[in-house]
Amino acid sequence: MPEQLWFTEILNHLFAAPVAGLLQALHIHPQNPEAPITNAVAMEVLVFLILIILFALVRSRLSVDEPGALQHVFEGAHSFIEGQNRDIIGPHSEG
Repeated sequence: MPEQLWFTEILNHLFAAPVAGLLQALHIHPQNPEAPITNAVAMEVLVFLILIILFALVRSRLSVDEPGALQHVFEGAHSFIEGQNRDIIGPHSEG
């Protein structure tokens, strides 16, 4: 069995049987049926969970009157990405 990260071990411990069953139902045979969740998939799940928590925190603290530091960071990132879109795509980047 290849080396697993701690988060991958937790996911495989909790969800190995249902994931292996789903993969077999889809005619996909994992290399290691005892641990069908790979490190890459586990890291994608971890990043997804971190982003959901971060966005929930930002959403709960949104304020027009008194924006916090995290809101300023996200508004700055949004403005940067929007500016890059406009520079690269042109005037039709908003649609």
